[in-house]
Amino acid sequence: DTVDGYSLLARGGIWTQGHLYAHSAHVAGADVGEHIKTVGDPTAYQQGDVLVISKKYPGKFEKSQRAYDTAVAGIVTNTAGLVAGGGDETLSPVVMALAGQVPVHVLSESGIVEVGDLLTTSSTPGYLMKCPVRTMEEKMQCMGAVVAKALEPMTQKRGMIKVLVTLQ
Repeated sequence: DTVDGYSLLARGGIWTQGHLYAHSAHVAGADVGEHIKTVGDPTAYQQGDVLVISKKYPGKFEKSQRAYDTAVAGIVTNTAGLVAGGGDETLSPVVMALAGQVPVHVLSESGIVEVGDLLTTSSTPGYLMKCPVRTMEEKMQCMGAVVAKALEPMTQKRGMIKVLVTLQ
């Protein structure tokens, strides 16, 4: 059965060992992610958790633990439309969003989050906070520690909002 690329995409996917070229491919999810290796039990990670590169276990990821962490890497997602890294049994079922729009845990530790605010890791594990940029010192703290931009405001002290993953 010979089928062109368009039909294969319409049937739900393509398996290949080489390069994949597609024209006008559409996927259902809103983000791009990859399966990762996690520190500890993969079931401890949930949608919206903020991840950092583990310093203790190189090549693995764990929930963020401290504010302004420059090891920030992405956000746990279960809505990825395109997921890379399958087929490696050493990877966990956890998918980290690398780009796109995803929900994330946020709190108002450093101020109320407004649309367009840059977000960085907070002192609460797995949560983001507004990256304050009132002073040069605050701007310097955020350099290399931004993982997302707020797509909606955070009107409570703690909750989830949709963000655009934008590692900086």
